[in-house]
Amino acid sequence: MLQLRASAGILLIAGLGTLPARAEVRASGVHRADVARAAGGGLDLSKGRPPAVLDARVGVNTRLGDDPAALPAAQRGQAEPHIVRSTSNPDTLLATFQEGRYADGGAIGCGYAVSRDGGLTWTRALVPNLTFASGGRFNRATDPVAGAGPQGDLYLQALGSLVGAFDLAAVVVSRSTDTGATWGPPVTVYESPSRLIAPDKNWLAVNDFPGTPNYGRLVSTWTNFISNAAGGLISTPIVASISDDRGGSWTAPIDINPLGANNQGTQPVFLPDGSLAVVYIRFLDVNDVNRFRIECKRSLDGGRTYPALPNVVVAAVEGWDDPELRDGTFLPAVALARESGAIFVTYVAVVAGSPRVLVTASLDGGLSWRTPVAISDQPAGVSVMNPAIAVTPDGRSVSVIFMDKRHAVDGRNFVDLSVAQSFDGGAAWQPNVRLTEMSSDIRFGPQTERGVMLGDYLGLAPSLAANQPCVAIWCDTRTGDSDPFVVRFTPQPQESFDAWRIARFQPGDFGGKGAAGGDPDGDGELNVFEYLGGGNPWRAEWGEAVMVSGEQGAGRRVVWAQRKALALAGELTLSGVDFSGVKLPTGTLKPLGTGTAGALWPVLPAGLVWQGVELPAGAAGLVTREYVFSGDALSGRTLTTDTVRSGAVAFGTSARLINLAARGFSGIGASQLIVGFVIDGDKSILVRAAGPALAGFGVTGNLAEPRLSLQGAAVDVSLVNDRWELGSASAALFARLGAFPFREGSRDAALVQALSAASYTAAVSGVNATVGTVLVEVYDGDRAPGGGDGGRLVNLSARAAVRGGDDVLAAGFVIGGTQPRRVLIRAVGPTLGEYGVTGVLADPVLRLYQGATPLAINDDWEISRSGAALAVTAQKVGAFALAPASLDAALLITLAPGAYTVLVAGVAGTAGLVLVEIYDAD
Repeated sequence: MLQLRASAGILLIAGLGTLPARAEVRASGVHRADVARAAGGGLDLSKGRPPAVLDARVGVNTRLGDDPAALPAAQRGQAEPHIVRSTSNPDTLLATFQEGRYADGGAIGCGYAVSRDGGLTWTRALVPNLTFASGGRFNRATDPVAGAGPQGDLYLQALGSLVGAFDLAAVVVSRSTDTGATWGPPVTVYESPSRLIAPDKNWLAVNDFPGTPNYGRLVSTWTNFISNAAGGLISTPIVASISDDRGGSWTAPIDINPLGANNQGTQPVFLPDGSLAVVYIRFLDVNDVNRFRIECKRSLDGGRTYPALPNVVVAAVEGWDDPELRDGTFLPAVALARESGAIFVTYVAVVAGSPRVLVTASLDGGLSWRTPVAISDQPAGVSVMNPAIAVTPDGRSVSVIFMDKRHAVDGRNFVDLSVAQSFDGGAAWQPNVRLTEMSSDIRFGPQTERGVMLGDYLGLAPSLAANQPCVAIWCDTRTGDSDPFVVRFTPQPQESFDAWRIARFQPGDFGGKGAAGGDPDGDGELNVFEYLGGGNPWRAEWGEAVMVSGEQGAGRRVVWAQRKALALAGELTLSGVDFSGVKLPTGTLKPLGTGTAGALWPVLPAGLVWQGVELPAGAAGLVTREYVFSGDALSGRTLTTDTVRSGAVAFGTSARLINLAARGFSGIGASQLIVGFVIDGDKSILVRAAGPALAGFGVTGNLAEPRLSLQGAAVDVSLVNDRWELGSASAALFARLGAFPFREGSRDAALVQALSAASYTAAVSGVNATVGTVLVEVYDGDRAPGGGDGGRLVNLSARAAVRGGDDVLAAGFVIGGTQPRRVLIRAVGPTLGEYGVTGVLADPVLRLYQGATPLAINDDWEISRSGAALAVTAQKVGAFALAPASLDAALLITLAPGAYTVLVAGVAGTAGLVLVEIYDAD
C-alpha cells in the first residue's frame, strides 16, 4: 500500500506494491460492472451518465447478488421475476426468477433470493434439485413463482422441462420450513402425460387468513395447451390443483373452465373468507393474442369447484405488444386488500391509439367490476409493459409498477421501472414516479424468438403497515446483462423525511441509525442531509459538492450554494424568517460583501433552527451546508423534530496547499512525465525530480538520470537541471521544507526559483533518451510547512502514461495549517481527446488515500454527489470543462490538514495517457 509522510514532504515512493483489485463502483447502492458498448453504437447508460435523483419516497436500487457459478459466462441473463412477502413475518421476503434464459424457451434453472430484513439485504442461490444445474431431474425451468404460508413456510413454484424445450413438462413446488435456509426436493403438482398436453403459466396462491376454512391451503393454477396428433392446437383450458398438507401432495387437475376454451394467464387469490378468486383472460380471436377479455371465477370452497359461467372483468381488451421486448401482453396482475376484500386487477391495453396501464377493482368478491382507469401518464405513443400491483390491507393505497420507455434516449431500446399510486382506493391517481436510477438497455437482455426478454411479468410485495415500504422486483441490464434488482418505496402521498427513511431503514432503527442525526455509512452526511441531498445513507458519498450557483430543472433537485452560513437572501428561510431579516447580536456577524446570492457571513450563529433542525454553529469562514430541493419548494419539506448538528464544510480558511507531487512512468516524447502548477502570488518554489533516490526506498525501474526543465506559460522562465548539486538547491533547504534528502553526487535533479503569480510546467525526460519511474515534487520554498504568508500553490497537474495492469499514476499533496480545505481532484482521459491528445486512458478511476486509509473513489465524474457542483467548481478555479457523459473521474472534497495521495489507473487494467489535477477549490 502507498506510504505517505504526513509532515511536509510526500513519499510517493515506497511500497506501492500491487494496486488493489479494481473496485466495482456502487452507484446509489448498486453494483456496476464494466459494460461493453451495445452493438451498433448503442448508448451504455451504466457509465458516464449520472443516476437519476429519485423521489425521496424511493429507496436505493439493489442487485440481489452475484450470478450463480453454474451459469456459463455467455448465458447469465435473468428474466421473469416474482416476489412475495410473508404475512406471518412481514420482514421476510422471497423472490424468484429464471437463471440463464435460453432463446428458444426456459432457462438453465430458476433462482431465488431471501431477505429477512424487509428487503434491505438478500441471499441468493439456485433452486436446489430443480434442473441439472442444481442437481435436479429437469433440463430447463421457467415460470417461477413465490409463495408464503401462514406457518412460516416459503414456497417456490416452477415449470420444469423433461424433454427438449418443454416437449414434456411438469409443474413442481419446493418448500422451505426455515425461511429459505434450506429447501426440500421439488414435489410434482402435475406432469404431462404425453407431448399432446403442455402445462404453461402456472401460478400459486396460499390461504393465509386465520380462522377461515382450508387455512394454509395451497392452490396451483396453470394453462394446459392441448394439441391433436398432427400438432394442431385444440384448446387451452385452465386447471387447478390443491394441497392441504403444505405442498406434500396435490390433487388431480380440477377444471376451472371447460375443454374447448382458449384461455391463459391465471391469477388466483384467496379472499378473507377463505374463498378463492381466479382472474384469467379468454382470447376473443384464436389467431390474434392481442384481443381478449378478462374474466373472473370465484370458488366458494377454496378452489375445489368453480361456477360454470364467469364474471366479466373487462369485456374487450386491445392488448399491446412491445415491438422490441417479449412482454406479458395477455397476463393481468391481481392484488387483494386483505381487510376489505377488494380485488384489484391491472393490465396493459391500447387506449385512444396509445398503450396505457389500466386498473379496475371489485368490491364484492369479483361479481362486479369498476370501469377501468388509465393510470400510466407516459407521453402518447410511448410503450409500457408488464404491470404488477400491490394494495395496503385497508385498500386505500394502491401501487402499480410497470416498465416504460419514456426516458429512452432513442425511443425504443431503453426501459425504466415506474410506479403509479392512488391513496383513495383507486379513484384518483398521482403522477407516475420513476423507480430506477438508470435506464436499462434492453439489448443487453436475453434474446428470444419473440424479442428481448426481461420478463413476461414482474413482482411487487405490498406494504402491510404504515411504517413498511412496498418492495418491487424487476430485471435490469445496467451490469451488462439482465440481473434481478429490487427497490423499496413508501406508499405515501408526499415526500417527507419520514417517507424517506421508511424506504431505507427498518422501523426499529428510526430512533438510532435511522434518526435524522444518524450516519450509518460514516461519511459525515447525517441522514437529514442525505435526505435533502438525495443521498444514500448506506453508501459513503465523498465530497460535499456544494455549488456556487444553482440551475433549476424540471423534476430535478437543485443544490443552492452557500459560501458562508446560509446567505441566500430571499431563497432560504429559517423558522419562517428570511435569513437576511434575522436580527443578530451586535458585533457577532459582519457581512463580507454582497452579491446576487446575498450577503456572505463569516459565522453561523448558534440556535438557528430550520424546519425543526438546529443548524450547526461554527467559527469564521468555516461552516456551511448544501440544501437540495425541487424548484422553490424548500419551505414545504418536513423533517422530524430531532435536533441535528452537522459536520462543517470549509470555505475561505487559512489552510493552504504547501506541497504537490506526482510519481509515474516517464517515457519519450508525449509519454514523458509533465507536471504543471499554479501560484497566485510571488513565491520561491523548489521543484525536484527524483529518480536514483527512489532506489533507497525499494523502487525499481527508476529513471537513472532525470533532466528537469521548468517553463512559465506567460512569464520568461526557462530553467534546466540534471544534477541537483549544480543548482541553487541544498540539503539544508530540503531539511527545512521536510523533503527527503538526495545523496551527494546523485543524478537526481532540483531547481529553486523565485516565481511570480502564473502557471508553470515542469517536464522530466531521461538523459540519452532513457525511460523509467520518476517522482516530481513542488514545494512552497518561502516557509516551513504550515506557516508563512504570501502567494500560494493552488494547482497541480501531472500528465503521464498509465501502462495498464497494476501500473498507476500517483499524485500527492499536503494541506498545511490547522483548518480544513476544499480541493477538486480530477483524472482526465477521454476529454483529452477533444484537445488533440491521442492514446488517452479511456476510462480512468480515481482513488484518494490518507496514508494507507482509502478515503474516496470515483469512476465517472457525473456519477457523484453532484456532477453539477463539480462542473461549476471547475469553471470557478479555471479548469477546462469535462465533456458531458464522459468517463473522466473527479472528486470535490473537504480535507483536514495532512498529506494525501491520489492514485489513477485504468478500469479493468487498461492503459493510456491521463492527466491528474489537484485544485485548491477555494
